[in-house]
Amino acid sequence: MSQIRNIVFVSYIQDPYRSGNSTDIMTANLLRGMSANGHRITFVAIVDQGCDPGNLERFYGALVDRVICVPGRLNLANETKLTVFSRVIRGTVFPYRYAQLEEVAEICRRSCDLLIAHANPPEAQFFCRRLKQMAPRVAYWQYWSDPFAYGGIHPDRLPVKRWIHYFLERRMLSWPDRVIYGTRTLAMIQKKKFPRFAEKMRYIDVPYSFSDEGSQSGNREYQYFCGYFGLYDSSCRNVFPLYRALKKHPEWKMIIVGSGDSEIVSTDNIELHGRVPQAEIEFFEQNTQVYVVVLNHTCVQIPGKVFYRTGGRSTILVVLDGDYKTDIKEYLEPFQRFEFCDNTEESIEAKLRQLSVSGFNREAWDSQPLSPVQVGQDLVTGGKPC
Repeated sequence: MSQIRNIVFVSYIQDPYRSGNSTDIMTANLLRGMSANGHRITFVAIVDQGCDPGNLERFYGALVDRVICVPGRLNLANETKLTVFSRVIRGTVFPYRYAQLEEVAEICRRSCDLLIAHANPPEAQFFCRRLKQMAPRVAYWQYWSDPFAYGGIHPDRLPVKRWIHYFLERRMLSWPDRVIYGTRTLAMIQKKKFPRFAEKMRYIDVPYSFSDEGSQSGNREYQYFCGYFGLYDSSCRNVFPLYRALKKHPEWKMIIVGSGDSEIVSTDNIELHGRVPQAEIEFFEQNTQVYVVVLNHTCVQIPGKVFYRTGGRSTILVVLDGDYKTDIKEYLEPFQRFEFCDNTEESIEAKLRQLSVSGFNREAWDSQPLSPVQVGQDLVTGGKPC
């Protein structure tokens, strides 16, 4: 492919000032990285009903050259799971008609070098499939930060109710010229599960959050010794060993921000919050000395939050769990940015005791491989082989 200058990037997105999730953070970091490398980005934001286009323009307009809001057909925030899934089936088999489709297709025909669809959820793929049909000369790549069929489950235990997900995903993987995954471990699993498309599969790493770039150096007092941020549903993550280890040490102040079905409560040294706006999460995270991530015990997906704070000063503790913990550790260890322990009360307690006296030296770490600029360039050049 000749030098890439103009990119159309399509992703489902939520209102950045009202809600947000890991996919939205990843989207913003990639857009920032690609723009910093000199690429001209048209960001096509697929949104649910009720999303304020002005908020999207204000937030993402600072990262890209142009923002085009497109009302989505799945309407994830307002419909039942059954309704959404029926619409996924419909969109996979019969292309939807979207507002602004002709406008974006004209951009693709006139000045676009590369079309990138970010999933999961898969609606960006539906939109880009139609764009590719209307502008067949443009290169079309899919970027999957999470899989569709094997999302949140063990890759060797596909239940019968997920079979249709598998066949839908296989159909979607037939559409693009290249498929790029969010981590090497995910790409390797997907190559085994979809061997027909293995040759066009690559991966990129997950960039750190550009909001941390101003807090990389300097001395500061942390408000919390330890913090956990995100979902803690027992069906996918076991946070009880972490919780019990902290309860035993009243001198270690901890904050938990998120939601789940695990029965944990605030204590004298453990501060508990539900879901809060992204700006509040970032404030808490930047005031936490040890940033804890508990791996999923049910699947091979690495939570994006493992990477988002690597650009800051906090020590990042990865609590290993699940059948793929060895593979994930082998992938993460060479970055020389993470601390590891097993998901047992004893292992967590011992590691935190060690980190309480010797933390992370940010100035000695090479941040370049996980910077938004480097990962954005990796994406535009087609990802890395695995």
